[in-house]
Amino acid sequence: MTGASFRPRLIPTLIALPLFLTLLGLGTWQMERRGWKEGLLADMQARLALPPVALADLLPLGPAGNYRPVYAVGVYRHDLEMLLQARTHEGLIGVQVVTPLQLIESRSAEDVASGASVVVENVLVNRGWVPLEARDPKSRPDSLPQGEMVVTGILRWPAAPGWFTPKNDPARGDWYWPEVPAMARAADLGQMAPAVIEIGRNAAAPDALPIGGQTIVALPNNHLQYALTWYALAAALLATYILSQRRPAGASRE
Repeated sequence: MTGASFRPRLIPTLIALPLFLTLLGLGTWQMERRGWKEGLLADMQARLALPPVALADLLPLGPAGNYRPVYAVGVYRHDLEMLLQARTHEGLIGVQVVTPLQLIESRSAEDVASGASVVVENVLVNRGWVPLEARDPKSRPDSLPQGEMVVTGILRWPAAPGWFTPKNDPARGDWYWPEVPAMARAADLGQMAPAVIEIGRNAAAPDALPIGGQTIVALPNNHLQYALTWYALAAALLATYILSQRRPAGASRE
């Protein structure tokens, strides 16, 4: 009874080996990406757990202050309210209300200690979600707090829009992502902070409009399944190669 032996040929080997190494490399790269993404998530959670800091103290940190709790003192400009379109909440379509906050105290702790003069600036505040039927602020007069107040939330440096995100149309008042410079020009309030404050949900009245707590603190992390896919393809290629290179004993080598 004759058996088969593994007798690899040159050309199939030269084709299969680089492909096999490439698939292994892609799987390993995805595992590294998974570790990097988990590190980002852990960093986000650690930042969210920090106590609130004055806006003027966080802004100099730039994007390093992203996802940090923050507070600011000012007066809402409800007459300049803007709406982020096509936002969902618990499966319902609506919009998110973005209102400029005219700051009353915008100095950092260092400025206060040195006696520097107060500089009035502005910051955009994402106050939360409202259903489509509540787009008009006149339909929700209780959602328009007046006077000086302390606004507490999460500082967000807006990310670039996705491939399929529509372009903002300031002339029509159609906003699909928080484009701070364009929103600042639309509000015509002068200097605007480059980041946005996203306020949390009202613990005393969680269903009061706007419904806060819309900050997304999760990142897509599918790298493990991508890695397993690449590794599975590598294993399939290896098995196919081995089987294809088995030849009956005594067969001539080509």
